[in-house]
Amino acid sequence: MPKKIEVPKRDEDQRTEALVKRVPISGNRDILTVYGKEDGYHYRWVLDVGNRTKKFQNAGYEFVTHEVTVGDARAGTPEGLGTIVEALSGNGNQKLVLMRILEEYYDEDQAAKELNTLTLEAGMGKELGGIYGDIKLERKPL
Repeated sequence: MPKKIEVPKRDEDQRTEALVKRVPISGNRDILTVYGKEDGYHYRWVLDVGNRTKKFQNAGYEFVTHEVTVGDARAGTPEGLGTIVEALSGNGNQKLVLMRILEEYYDEDQAAKELNTLTLEAGMGKELGGIYGDIKLERKPL
């Protein structure tokens, strides 16, 4: 019996298999999940209107230009190195741009938002003095 030779799959074959995955008609489509993220970064889709992407760049975000796959049934891979990864918004008439920030900076930003929330919550109800009722805040454990 002849020995079967295993031919390694090409990247194109693997990509084709991912695109052929069956999705039920009534099922939700996975259209914005990003595959191929680099470790150490937090990724986010940013609506490209006005100077919004510039604000994100000023905060430390950068455009994603390395090769990634977006969603389950369409190609979201940039044309070549240096091309910004884009997608259309839900209504199809606005552009989303994939951006990323170092995980360290993302964690700092989240801690600052949490501190702001805790400060606001601590001040709630102090002026009521029990006259109109009470405010009880319960936090779910993280």
